[in-house]
Amino acid sequence: MNLGDRLRHLIEEKKVTAYEVALKTGISQATLSRVLNDNTAKMSIKTIDVLTQYFNIKKDWLASGIGEKAEILDVAPPQKPTECLECVKLKSKIEYMAETIEDLKAENAEIKIENKHLIRDNGSLENQVSSLNRELDKYRRKKTE
Repeated sequence: MNLGDRLRHLIEEKKVTAYEVALKTGISQATLSRVLNDNTAKMSIKTIDVLTQYFNIKKDWLASGIGEKAEILDVAPPQKPTECLECVKLKSKIEYMAETIEDLKAENAEIKIENKHLIRDNGSLENQVSSLNRELDKYRRKKTE
């Protein structure tokens, strides 16, 4: 039984698809496809680690077919599987959006302060215009008298 056969056997035994394995482990579909189609004879250590944790099997059996398939129960608990590529991309987009929102909040606060100053200045100008209009009215009245 070659590497592709062993992986195919695990997928069938767990009643999942290669797509589900890729999503849940973060291993690319292309990598799984190469193994399943016997286009590669070996996988990276990281990929083997992730798959052995996902399927709860021994590394030696998956990598070489040597020994028993079943995992020993008193081993350290499996590490959290790597995030899928799509999840990483979405997380990155969310972080970027959060930063953008914070930047916009800061800009909005600056604009509010600027608006307060403009409103204050506008009130002052309106007072000056009113005062000038009163003076103009006085001048016109005196001139017509």
